[in-house]
Amino acid sequence: DRDQRLRVPTLDAFPVALLRVAHGGDEIWIDSREERRGVGSIHALFQGSDGLVLPLSDPRQPVVRIETLPTFPNPDLVDELAVRAAVDADGGAHIGFTMPLRGAQATGLLERLESVPEDQVGMVYRQMALSMFSGADTVDGEVEKTKDGATIHLDITVPGACDAEDDELVCRSLILANPVVPMLARLPERTYPLMLRLPIERRIQLDLVPPPGWEPKKRMPRHLDAEWGSVSETLEPVDGSLQSILNISLPAQTVSPADYRAFARFCQAIDELATRPPRLERIAE
Repeated sequence: DRDQRLRVPTLDAFPVALLRVAHGGDEIWIDSREERRGVGSIHALFQGSDGLVLPLSDPRQPVVRIETLPTFPNPDLVDELAVRAAVDADGGAHIGFTMPLRGAQATGLLERLESVPEDQVGMVYRQMALSMFSGADTVDGEVEKTKDGATIHLDITVPGACDAEDDELVCRSLILANPVVPMLARLPERTYPLMLRLPIERRIQLDLVPPPGWEPKKRMPRHLDAEWGSVSETLEPVDGSLQSILNISLPAQTVSPADYRAFARFCQAIDELATRPPRLERIAE
């Protein structure tokens, strides 16, 4: 019990030191372990948790406990990808894929590309494409170094990306969201709490370009809002395509065993919404 451990605070209960500075009426938090965003932010793992304040400017003051540390934007934790898919009448798709990477992900990718011979770099891009689009045929790729890390650009051809079903084209190869159930809710029940130490933030953009004589099937934006997180979507026509921007958000949290089954149903609802395939239908004459 955390309150019991507070009687004698230890590094187990409070493992890191942060600096809080008062300046011009503002409060500035500094996390010296964060090389890129350590001023005006703290590591996401500790945002929203509690802390002990040691009054360095006046040691005579008592140590006090902060119930909730502040939260800050965490762009490094946002998984983003953007796809523009031009679909052919036979169900094939020509895909432009873009995904920015930051921090360790960007470093790992750059090191991986630098470690392989030049004539095998194409194989690395092909493996990336196949991990997302199992039927990928031709693949061209490049990695662009950016201020925040790196951005992957892939041009991919996927034959049979969409299947003809009842006068519709159902594009299962264009399901871009990874399910959350295998990661968070694969057990039927839990004896101990489920701790989601870091938030999950995903932004998935799909620009779907139909072939002549076809249009995206009309539907309502996907939406889900619960105490554990949310799913939201915007839909709008952009440059001859239907642009879908899907946002999936689960804050850092602790799910008790009593709430786990309801949380698992919430995760299943996320996956049901996020993995619905895009559909095209013929334009009525």
